[in-house]
Amino acid sequence: MTRALRMATLVLLPCVAASAQARGLMIGPEDLGPRDWAALRAEIARARRTQPEAFAQVAAVRKNVARLDQRKRGAVAPISPLLKAIGPTALWPMLEMLAVQAAPRGELNASAWLALRLGLVEAVGTIRDARARPVLAALWLAPETLLVRAVAEALGRLGDDASVALLLDRAGREQGARRMAVYSGMGSCRRLRSTQALAKVLAAEEDPERAKVLVKALAEAGNSGAWRTSGAWAKGEEQAVRETSARALVAAFVKHGGDVRQAASNGLLVVDAPATPGLIAQARARASGLVVEALDALRDRFARNPVRLAR
Repeated sequence: MTRALRMATLVLLPCVAASAQARGLMIGPEDLGPRDWAALRAEIARARRTQPEAFAQVAAVRKNVARLDQRKRGAVAPISPLLKAIGPTALWPMLEMLAVQAAPRGELNASAWLALRLGLVEAVGTIRDARARPVLAALWLAPETLLVRAVAEALGRLGDDASVALLLDRAGREQGARRMAVYSGMGSCRRLRSTQALAKVLAAEEDPERAKVLVKALAEAGNSGAWRTSGAWAKGEEQAVRETSARALVAAFVKHGGDVRQAASNGLLVVDAPATPGLIAQARARASGLVVEALDALRDRFARNPVRLAR
């Protein structure tokens, strides 16, 4: 190797190393536009100067993932509660870990590796900071449907027009279980446009398992308790969202039986839309036989709705 070639190699090696390190657990600079990448790096650098303790706290959670996975009781260790407990200052350390720079997977097994990424996405979503949108929008290509659902839910929690558009676009691009994962997470959005999209898909759905996913998403979109919290983004759309959810749920109750009907009944109690008794009456007028009896039971159950009586 000539002296000039050796010098060139020495110059290039640090650049290559820096490029290899500048990647998070799920994405890297090639997954974000130059402007978003620069803005993200600037915010992270600023947060490191002003809130270094948050980076240390997030790193401490990361170090405990393997131990938490060993002690888990369900399929996935609950990492997000630990990250949420740090508070909003955890946003930039978590985005750095997801997108910019993170310790390698190392000895984490499959369930621990999933738990870490899932916990980060879920916790970022609960902060509801629109500056996280570019990173969230780049996480769609995760192979696990649980992560696809978590990304959809996180974008839904942002609730702004741009996030709604991203959700609807992605639902149109995905297929099979991944599409249903987007629909499932979309329930957290609580915007009229996304709720109408869910209602339209449910009306055309024949498969009971997929219908049940859509029913639960609509129940979440119209959730009367969630609408009373500060997390509901578009308060002016509340009544329209809840009525749209209730209308779709009554239609699903009539169309389907079994678990879907039970899920729709439960969802109607959660949504507790004032229009529900009228919607049940309209459906009853068009029904016959056992469906009429089922609607009568639904009417009586709704009248004794424990969700409303508990308030």
